[in-house]
Amino acid sequence: MKLHLLTPSIPKNPDSATRTALMFLQASAKAKGHTLEFISSNECKMRFSAKPEILVNNKKIKFNALIVRPSFSWKNADIHANLIKQFELSGVPTLNSYNSIMMT
Repeated sequence: MKLHLLTPSIPKNPDSATRTALMFLQASAKAKGHTLEFISSNECKMRFSAKPEILVNNKKIKFNALIVRPSFSWKNADIHANLIKQFELSGVPTLNSYNSIMMT
């Protein structure tokens, strides 16, 4: 199964603890027979129409499941939470829902 992980940003520094954690997640998914792709919330655009959708780098992507990696350092947590809600409204199965993130 192809999984996507939504994260506030993808660190470029290979020595970053966050990057190391993301690489461990990717290795674990691979060990279970899945692929894991990272999506930065900065790469997402919401399109509001009769059927709402999310574009990633201006492309429509088919999501099997979305894992949300919340971060307490998000400067605009309510905006990011609304992005997660938009994924849910678009029919994407989401781990760490909008409601659970807004309650933290």
